[in-house]
Amino acid sequence: MQTGLRILLIEDDPLMADVTSYRLELLGYRVTVSTTVVAVWQAIDRSIPHAILLNFDSEDLDGFGLLEQFASDQGTSEIPVLALSADAELERVERAWKNGARDYLLTPYDPLALEQKVARLFDGIEPQPEISSEPGIGAGSKVATASPTDDGLAKQDEARVLAAIDQAITAELAAAKTAEAREDHLQIRRQE
Repeated sequence: MQTGLRILLIEDDPLMADVTSYRLELLGYRVTVSTTVVAVWQAIDRSIPHAILLNFDSEDLDGFGLLEQFASDQGTSEIPVLALSADAELERVERAWKNGARDYLLTPYDPLALEQKVARLFDGIEPQPEISSEPGIGAGSKVATASPTDDGLAKQDEARVLAAIDQAITAELAAAKTAEAREDHLQIRRQE
């Protein structure tokens, strides 16, 4: 595991933020937690992260809006984003990917799944000295960021999206089976 890689965790649930940041720090990552949109851009202005983990289920944070801002800003467009969500709907997973997410992780997550997906975000990235950005990063300023340049990245991205879609479909099927089993149980009880 490489150490010194910086992760910006955008999570407004204090328990999830603590658990996730603790797990990532045990793996050697340097984690900054932001709970508001203002705090997100302040954290990026202080130190460009190597990756972003973004909670899409927050009531106060517009995950898709932030993802679109990251993709359109020159200073953040190359930073890989891992979307975190309890929503396994295929449309949501596809929308996150189309808007720039590199991968999608269903919450609550298995810690090993988090570790694997975060490690894949860093394929080809070497730790860089911390670079503070110029003022105005949210307004399209140019800043140095670490980004993979491997030609096979598109194939890796496609594989990650397919894996996220498979995960979402599996979750949907499990939910459907649970609902079907519940309905069967209720029918049996009604017949008694």
